Amino acid sequence: MKQNYVFKSIVLVVIICIISFESLFSQDPMVGLKADSLRFTADSTHVIFYKKKKNGIYEFPSKTVLIKSTKNPILEISPAHLYLQITKDGFEIDHFTNGVNRFKYTINDCSQLNAVFPTETAESYRNIVYLNNKMLNFETGEQIQTDSVDMANFQPETFFKLDALDENRLLINYYRNPIEPLLLSKGTYEIDSGFGYAGIFNKETKKWEIPPIYKTCEVKDSLLFCAIETPIFAYADAAFQMPFIWYTNAYDIYVKRADEYVLKIQNLSQLTAENLKVLLNCEQVEIMADSIHIITEKEGKKGVWQIELNHYFDDNKAYSPLIISKLLSNEHDCVFLEDETGLVFTYSANNGIAVHVEKVLEDGTRSILNSLSADYQLLYGRNYFENILVIDQEIISFNDFLERKITSISPRNSVRMGVAESRFTRSCGLKWINDSLLYCIDFKVDSVDIFAPPLRSLEYPGEDSLIYDKDMGLLYGVYPPAIRGYGNSGVWNLNSEQWFIQPIYQSITNNSNGFLAYELFETKEKSPYLAENYTFFDRSGALVFEDIDLNEILENRENYPFIFWSNGEHVIKALPERVFRNLALEDRFREDYYVQNKEGTWQVYQFLNKDGTIQLSPITKPRELVHYNVDYNYFVYLQHDSLYLDWEDSIYSISANDGSITIALAEEAEFLTYRITLYENGVERNLYNYPQDSLREYQMVANFHIIEDQFIVNEKFEVNNLENYYVDIDEFWFYGEMPPYDYYHFISETSVVWEKKDGKWKIVSPYYASIEKCELGFLVRTGKFEQMNKTTGEVEVLNEERTLLLDSTLKPISFLDYFDFEGGTVYEFGVSLCTQNGCFLMSNTGKIITNDEWDYFEWEDGKIKAVRYNDYTIDDPLMYEKGFVYEVVAYFELP
Repeated sequence: MKQNYVFKSIVLVVIICIISFESLFSQDPMVGLKADSLRFTADSTHVIFYKKKKNGIYEFPSKTVLIKSTKNPILEISPAHLYLQITKDGFEIDHFTNGVNRFKYTINDCSQLNAVFPTETAESYRNIVYLNNKMLNFETGEQIQTDSVDMANFQPETFFKLDALDENRLLINYYRNPIEPLLLSKGTYEIDSGFGYAGIFNKETKKWEIPPIYKTCEVKDSLLFCAIETPIFAYADAAFQMPFIWYTNAYDIYVKRADEYVLKIQNLSQLTAENLKVLLNCEQVEIMADSIHIITEKEGKKGVWQIELNHYFDDNKAYSPLIISKLLSNEHDCVFLEDETGLVFTYSANNGIAVHVEKVLEDGTRSILNSLSADYQLLYGRNYFENILVIDQEIISFNDFLERKITSISPRNSVRMGVAESRFTRSCGLKWINDSLLYCIDFKVDSVDIFAPPLRSLEYPGEDSLIYDKDMGLLYGVYPPAIRGYGNSGVWNLNSEQWFIQPIYQSITNNSNGFLAYELFETKEKSPYLAENYTFFDRSGALVFEDIDLNEILENRENYPFIFWSNGEHVIKALPERVFRNLALEDRFREDYYVQNKEGTWQVYQFLNKDGTIQLSPITKPRELVHYNVDYNYFVYLQHDSLYLDWEDSIYSISANDGSITIALAEEAEFLTYRITLYENGVERNLYNYPQDSLREYQMVANFHIIEDQFIVNEKFEVNNLENYYVDIDEFWFYGEMPPYDYYHFISETSVVWEKKDGKWKIVSPYYASIEKCELGFLVRTGKFEQMNKTTGEVEVLNEERTLLLDSTLKPISFLDYFDFEGGTVYEFGVSLCTQNGCFLMSNTGKIITNDEWDYFEWEDGKIKAVRYNDYTIDDPLMYEKGFVYEVVAYFELP
């Protein structure tokens, strides 16, 4: 009986509540409100009522109908109760406070509407809306100047965006980002996941064609991507003891067919080759290593897309917009991508080789910034110290290319062939081999993460893995292995549209006999450290040999003549006795060669790169003649009756018929000072890289000029550390002990004579330390090399400097039963040669004028003045007070 009474009481209370609720709406003082259905706002103070395909707004506190029943769709677009009416002519936005319309805003343009609201915690901005690029106070209706608003505290988090897709369809996105977790009592957290209300509304039917159940909806080309957001709790923040939240999206993808949107792909969360083919309507796809760039292929032509289903601006940014952008259409025969920089290299029959540069916008999307074509090569290279782009063999800074938006390169008359791609840790690009073969470069060497911590110990969890060195008594951390690189370089046949050489190599170089491929690491069941193995293909692509070690090739060059020799008629080892300024013995085996092609032009080959790899291609373009100084990396060459100096990214030129180029340089503590003198038509012009008075004693003085059919390279380079040697001796006297010292003094042999015969230039002399033209022919000097024997402490002369006088045919002339002498000087009135006794003078006709007892000759009052100096000791005060004092002076007539 008691239970029956309780049940009846509950039923009575429910009936009373229903009657009371109905009476609330039946007693409306304005229109006698009745509704078929209701939807309450977030705080339940307003209600949107629906009746007979009409809707309106009712407010409970004032018991007032704010918007009368209308056929115009009404949407609430902020927690502050702004209401949007979609009319035939545009939009109306209203805001009510206690039954009063405080704000009314009409927009006649139906194409777009944007509204942004501040975070709810920004009290001073809670009545502000950023509406279609205008900042408005919806409590007063006033417009606010944006410069008076602290945008840093505005912090927009709620967004409403409306776009007209066509005459009737409106794409509506209304969302608020999730806020950071809030710590509640007892160590619990409250997670506000925000909200999303996105779909497509049809103004004509007044229905949602795609229901507003998605976080966001975006149109990309003919596709509609609708995001379904899911929070992921990744890990706890140790510092603040808070969970780290990551939001990810899956997508329902609609395609427009006829006059409706049809669901094409449902719940897409990961890109695969199969769903990309469907998504991008193509036959083949290649997903790049960064998982962002996609190379597509349709009907044999390739293009490039950028796709990110979830792109994050930072760790805590909740809204993760979809990025899908077509960078290049499917109109290219070959496409290669450098994903870290956004460089895209392409070949197409219509446009040739081109490089396309992506510009990354603030929202993470990319677009093509500029494009540049080249007839010969486009190469990007990166290592620890440089980041460059080689465009048609001209080297420019990669940053300059981006900042200056270079769209063309002015041709420079440079002789350099650019750089070998193998010098970089990362290279990507395209080079022409001939009209049908295209060299496709794409490789990255192994790398080590220098910031990676040691591996964690399996035996002792939470601690680093360590190795104990018993001999040294030291502990070493165990670090992650190197990040493996890759070699994807190959040769593409444009005619057959197939790989002529498969793209599995680091680099490929070629000569007239074939192609030498260098493998970065073995992909077969061999040691991963076999990085110096080579494979050779002949010009038809047939395999000649495979996996031959570098040392085997270098030690048995006679077995591989097809590698080291081109089809040139004249091959000369450039500097067989060169002594390099840094005395690095490994540099002596680089072996530069001058090769004369069949048509008579010259190119320089450097078969071994500094990294030890073999380079078959020449390092210079073909020129009438070319001289290369490997120590300072400059070229002097002849082309079209002009003599050029190519050095340090600059090119200097003079007339070859009446001019000369002189270089004087000094190097100290890796700082180089130099003076370049250009002499032409009696005018001398000097160029310095540093003020003139800073130049000390020159280490090298070189002169280049042409006399009739002879090109004379007079290039004397001398280095000794004698000054430092005496400093160390002084320290020995001071401290009473002799420090170990490696004294050396050398003069290199890089001077040479070229001669033009039958219209072609040829090297006709050996290499000397210096060559001076005189009336009798040439005065030349050989090189010098002496160093201290560390065991005996004595200086050993390995190469003794000698002087020779050559006739016009470059044959030595004998005097006093000698061919070589200890020194010599060219004067206007003759030539002196020196023996152990002293120097003698001969006229320009070859007649000896004096005996060999003199030190110096000069012209004075129509006669030759011969001078012999006094011998001084270190105690002679005249050495400091008067300088040199003549001992004997004699005068001779010039015959």
